[in-house]
Amino acid sequence: MLHFPGGFWIEKGVPADALPEGDEIPSAVAAVYTTRVEGDVELYETIRLTAEDAELDISFVVVGALQDEPNLLYVMEPNTGGIMQLDLERHDVRGVNSTFRLFVEFLHRFALFVDDAADAADRPRRAAELRGTLERLDPGAFQEDAWWPLVFEQLTA
Repeated sequence: MLHFPGGFWIEKGVPADALPEGDEIPSAVAAVYTTRVEGDVELYETIRLTAEDAELDISFVVVGALQDEPNLLYVMEPNTGGIMQLDLERHDVRGVNSTFRLFVEFLHRFALFVDDAADAADRPRRAAELRGTLERLDPGAFQEDAWWPLVFEQLTA
């Protein structure tokens, strides 16, 4: 587990209800998340996206990366606490969760799923149950172009 600066973020305007209870998050969850960020970006750093030809000036807070894919960062939009995945190579953003709180809840539940060494033949059924549970918690996380549907495609393949 790793501490995150929730109090500081609240002072900077992140909605308190968008943050997990307590002050710790998982440092890694197999295949989907790590707090080990590589390259020129640091964990909890604020980064800005701008475009010369368009009115684009957005700030994000780096909250992790996809394990084994350092160019895919998880970032938080500070006004809402929403989590997105930022692809540093393609300069693309994909929705992940509506809040950091829900993102951490998804990570906890996904970790339990991965840690459960149940029969491999039962995995698709368990994955479908987990998806249903998570979709009820955060329906937007399962929009067609979001991150979590890709994860569950891999689980049921």
